[in-house]
Amino acid sequence: MNEQILIIDQNSSLRPLTYNELNKLGYDVSVHGDVTNVVTFIKGNRTDAILLNIDHMVSSYSELISEIRTNYSKLELPVLILGTDSHSDHLLDLMQLGANDYLFKPFDTSLIESRLNTHIELAKLHIELLNHREAEALKAMVVTFNHQINNALAIAFSKLSKIDKKHQEKEVINLNESLESIKSIVKEISRFTSKKPPIEKYIGDTKMYKIEKATKL
Repeated sequence: MNEQILIIDQNSSLRPLTYNELNKLGYDVSVHGDVTNVVTFIKGNRTDAILLNIDHMVSSYSELISEIRTNYSKLELPVLILGTDSHSDHLLDLMQLGANDYLFKPFDTSLIESRLNTHIELAKLHIELLNHREAEALKAMVVTFNHQINNALAIAFSKLSKIDKKHQEKEVINLNESLESIKSIVKEISRFTSKKPPIEKYIGDTKMYKIEKATKL
């Protein structure tokens, strides 16, 4: 799937030009003619980078960047600015508020492509690193619990082995079956942590690690 670029451009006459140029470069482009409800749109639609085409009403862009950075870091969602020499002071202010980069108009298509791809790749690497850290943290947690469960199981099976099987009552049999089920789960956890587990979407933004074979209790 192509990278998704969101253009914010309040100048209706220049909007099609920016859209067409990015579209020719192979990006999937969405356009907003104002700065309202931008974050709502981002949350509901994949957005790899935002391009702010500044022409006037710079203060509204300041508020927008602040709102974006409240929800997304510079590494999560790159924001690039298109401006002119007359906007130099404003561009620096927007950079301080959280914009990642800026280019002067009229822009060179090869330059804007290079800048967009660089920032998008950095964002992807950041997400990959976070996922790796998340997986490693989970793995460490599971290994810890695995160790604790194994200790408890060893004690339980030791006690059960000393009971005369001829006099086992139903409750003891059920306990033994439950412990055997837990033992199977522990084996599955060990297999699970021996390799990188697959991640899949669960509910909303929540993720879960998929275990291929579940043990029924």
